[in-house]
Amino acid sequence: MIIECPKCKTKFEVADSAFVNGEMKFQCSECAFIWNERIEKARKLESSDKVEVKEDKLPSILTDEEEKVSQKKVLPFLSMFNAKNLLVFFMAVVLFVIIFVIGGFVMDSSSSKEGGNVFENVDKKEKANDLYVEIVKPLTLTKEGTNEYIIIRGFVYNPTNKKMRVPKLVIRLENRDERVLQEQEREIEKKVLAPLEKTDFMFKVFKFSSQVARVKVDFVDENKI
Repeated sequence: MIIECPKCKTKFEVADSAFVNGEMKFQCSECAFIWNERIEKARKLESSDKVEVKEDKLPSILTDEEEKVSQKKVLPFLSMFNAKNLLVFFMAVVLFVIIFVIGGFVMDSSSSKEGGNVFENVDKKEKANDLYVEIVKPLTLTKEGTNEYIIIRGFVYNPTNKKMRVPKLVIRLENRDERVLQEQEREIEKKVLAPLEKTDFMFKVFKFSSQVARVKVDFVDENKI
């Protein structure tokens, strides 16, 4: 008797006795597909011409219990996708998102209270002849009583091969429209920089207005003095 796997179309020859009550359940030895085969269909297929039969392998004859075991072996991962496991997975994803969002909010709040970049734009490099000044860390806010102060950290660097005198620095606080709200000059401790030398600075500037949104640090133009 000739039977054919409906999935991979592999044909097998089985004995007539394999059919009980004219029908039996088989599992393909090629693709592991399980199907019910009726003897009438097998006889019809056997009578057709040029039927290539897989002689070296035979399909498995399965009972209902054997079918359940076989399906677990073929697709073991399907047992993971039941309703309970999917619900647990979904809840874990939602919990992760909530923790991530809350964590970001707490960090932002902590940054606003204890420090952090609180300005939308900060100019970093301004050249003075061959020297340049750079703000290297985010500007931070600190409170002393009811007053707020801006902490500015940075450095002045001499990239040349000669000694350079360090001029005063001018700090400008601006609003969103880049209008200067406050301007003050500061000196750094190092007055002369050797070739390739760098010196750090830190200034604490009183923030008198809530409109301050931008900070600039530049060299004083000594030609205008």
